[in-house]
Formats: sequence, C-alpha cells, structure tokens
Amino acid sequence: ASDELTIFAARFDIGLALEPGFSMNNNLALSNKIFTYIQAGLALVVSDTDAQFNFLNEYPSIGKTYPKGNEQALADILLNYYQHREQLFETKKAAYAIARQKLNWETESEKFLSTVEKTLNDH
Repeated sequence: ASDELTIFAARFDIGLALEPGFSMNNNLALSNKIFTYIQAGLALVVSDTDAQFNFLNEYPSIGKTYPKGNEQALADILLNYYQHREQLFETKKAAYAIARQKLNWETESEKFLSTVEKTLNDH
C-alpha cells in the first residue's frame, strides 16, 4: 500500500533513480521515488538528468550522481558506499534530516497555500 511504502523503503540503504532522460519530461522532472527515498532516510544514487543533477547540487550531502548510461561510474559509487559504511551512514542521516527539516508536506504545504492565496487575491 502507498501509505506503507516509506516504511518498506527504510529497510534499505540506497535509493536508485536511474532515469535515462529519454524525453523532455524524464529529463526535467524529479521522480516521486526520490522523495520516498529521502523520507525513508536512504542515500540517493541518481543519474544526471537535468532535474536530478540540479537537485543533488542543491542537496549534495544526500547522495551521488553518475553520468547516464555509465554503468562503471554507477558501480563505483555503489562500491564506494559498500566499502565506506560510515560515509553511507552519514549520507543516510543527511537525507533523513533534510526530509524532516525541508522536503516534507508540512513545509511544502505552506508554500503551496501561500501561492494559492496570492493567486486568489490577485483575481
């Protein structure tokens, strides 16, 4: 069930968002799974679509990007996390903290409602 997805995901260490960027939407949109991973406190490993690259540039402590289609770079990131468990733990901890402090519905809903209110007041 969708309301149990974050709890299920928390059993893992790393969330993969290996988007190929095959279309404009796939290149420019962030996948919902990224937010599930963050809420679950997972380290992110994402391909360098424009959206994901920019997202990890804004929040570099929560994961790593790799060049789309470069399997060796992806394997190197995963191996590094496997060999450096403390770094993986710190990355997971950072993702969980950002989810609690910034990237959650409670915070985002305030922005959303402010935008709706402004739009309604302008008309």
